Amino acid sequence: MRLGAQNSSQDLLIPYRKGTKWGLVDKNKKVILEPKFENLWYFQEGLAKAQKGLKWGFIDKAGKTVVKFKYDGVDNFYEGLALVKSSGIDEEEVDEESESSELYGFVDKTGKEVVPLKYEDAVSFQEGFAAVKSGGKWGFIDKTGKEIVPCKYSYSFRFSEGMARVKQGKKWGFVDATGNEVIACKYEDVGEFSGGLAPVKLNGKWSYIDKTGKEIISARYEDAQSFSEGFAGVKLNGKWGFIDRNGKDIVLFKYEQVKPFSEGMAGFKENGKWGFFDKTGKKVVNPKYDDVGLFKEGLASVESIKGKGIGFIDKTGKEVIPCKYESHSQFLNGIAFVKLNGKGGYIDMKGNPYWED
Repeated sequence: MRLGAQNSSQDLLIPYRKGTKWGLVDKNKKVILEPKFENLWYFQEGLAKAQKGLKWGFIDKAGKTVVKFKYDGVDNFYEGLALVKSSGIDEEEVDEESESSELYGFVDKTGKEVVPLKYEDAVSFQEGFAAVKSGGKWGFIDKTGKEIVPCKYSYSFRFSEGMARVKQGKKWGFVDATGNEVIACKYEDVGEFSGGLAPVKLNGKWSYIDKTGKEIISARYEDAQSFSEGFAGVKLNGKWGFIDRNGKDIVLFKYEQVKPFSEGMAGFKENGKWGFFDKTGKKVVNPKYDDVGLFKEGLASVESIKGKGIGFIDKTGKEVIPCKYESHSQFLNGIAFVKLNGKGGYIDMKGNPYWED
């Protein structure tokens, strides 16, 4: 189960932790909903997942329960449906001898289980379809629960640009939105489609294909990433650089590692440390960090001590939030989830905390 993006509402409500309980406040920390939950997430598509006791459900912005607290885990809403899981064991029945067999399904915003909890695993909806696992194999369903791709694959990923990666045995290929395997499972590895192209590995080398399976950028790379903002990171002769959609070298192959472009900036690793350059290859942030994330809403996470000391910088390299957190999420609508001294909470883009210990 995966976490997702924030909603874009102007009247943003922020999960607020007081001690071990969670409630809601506005950006000025005015209490909207008194802390009473064991966990509370941000709002997505108008609802927020929350934990009461050992069970999860969803609340609306008034704090009203709209999906009952009866699930062992839930994901955020995507495209009107939320992934939920249950072991079939009630909270009162939990003990050391209880045997759980988790099953996954999907609920709508009224709490109706539109896809019964019958799958061994599942991934949230994207582009109208969700990957599900049954009988040890993966396939895809639509929003009515109809299987558009039978559960016959060793593994599958979400749809991207109308195509989804699937694995048959040890080989990878792609299915389209009609459920047809349009690109046969013959590759050693693949990335997702982005900008109409996908990286694929065959005979130890990476190339890029279009949605018909035609090779557009020839197989010569030792590793390759999906395209992002018009460019893709590729590895040649042991070093990383970037190419455009025509296969033209944009950033020279001289880096130990790179990360995808995000908001016009890409992370690069040089002499064991990470920095950022822009789309011209100009170094904007000198390499001095143990790790970096992607830019989101103008800020990117940076790590000054491996495993600890996470903060955020702007696109000039200024540390706007000190490196002191143990873990983090990206900023979404001006807030990010962080952990400090083993406890979680939200901060705004100035580093102001939304919690009371």
